[in-house]
Amino acid sequence: MKLSLAKTEDRAPSYDEESNIFQPLALQIVTPEGTTITMQVTTGDTISIIKKRLEVEHSIAYKETVLTLNDKVMIEPLSLNDFADLPAVDPVIVCKVLDKP
Repeated sequence: MKLSLAKTEDRAPSYDEESNIFQPLALQIVTPEGTTITMQVTTGDTISIIKKRLEVEHSIAYKETVLTLNDKVMIEPLSLNDFADLPAVDPVIVCKVLDKP
């Protein structure tokens, strides 16, 4: 019995390919002190992942962090591609890291 692999152009795109969760982004994060951190992420990264990286890489406490995009809170467990305001061309987004009250 001979088996052949289908050509990639003969198949429908996978869910991951269709949702474009691997699109790279240069995320600009503005801290409460006014400094800007550039973080390389993908559109499939969750808010939780970004907050954890901020804690590990920049000592910004996970539990006291709220990320916003265009003054809208970016809630967990959403990923970046869940936000309609995410730019499609040259995607660079600016988030503020705020202390929770």
